[in-house]
Amino acid sequence: MNIICERFGLPLEEPKEVKAADMRLLVTEQRDLMVNAGPEWYDVKPLLDPIIPWTAEVAKEEFLSRFKSLL
Repeated sequence: MNIICERFGLPLEEPKEVKAADMRLLVTEQRDLMVNAGPEWYDVKPLLDPIIPWTAEVAKEEFLSRFKSLL
């Protein structure tokens, strides 16, 4: 992590906004993707839109398509 932060000129300490966004995504993933994931974090609200998982084939196609568009 230190090398990545140094390379891109980022602070070593994660901003509180990034941590809050990460927690919100984690709660959303827990709600939509994890079966019997344990207790929920009631003080963190998940995203409104549900995560709809892709099959491995769709994920591969989407990844390669995006990769090609960025080259």
